[in-house]
Amino acid sequence: MAKQLINIFPKLRGKMAEHKDDVNELVKCLEISDDSIRRRLKGEKDFELTELNLLADRYGTTIDELFKTD
Repeated sequence: MAKQLINIFPKLRGKMAEHKDDVNELVKCLEISDDSIRRRLKGEKDFELTELNLLADRYGTTIDELFKTD
């Protein structure tokens, strides 16, 4: 059974859901391994600035909005 990822980035997860993206889509977008993206999503490793820019571009938003926690 696959582990469920902790939702520490609710806005990012929301954008992923809106675009019907899963972890595999982020792997392709960021050109990093499946393990690397999972560690970032769990907060074990920080996203790099270039990755943040790619995500913001993909989802048509800003880095601030994408990672805002309200």
